[in-house]
Amino acid sequence: MILLGSYEKPTHKEKLEYEDLKPEVAKLILDLYSERKGLLNEYFVQIFARK
Repeated sequence: MILLGSYEKPTHKEKLEYEDLKPEVAKLILDLYSERKGLLNEYFVQIFARK
């Protein structure tokens, strides 16, 4: 996910792949970290919950 999002000049296929993976990864991160306490968990929830 990080690799796909960090390309300076992504191809059209790479852009589509990144956009397809983004919501899946965000949901996974939110499911893993939203129930736990702590600053790092709060950070992940804030980052991945934005639209």
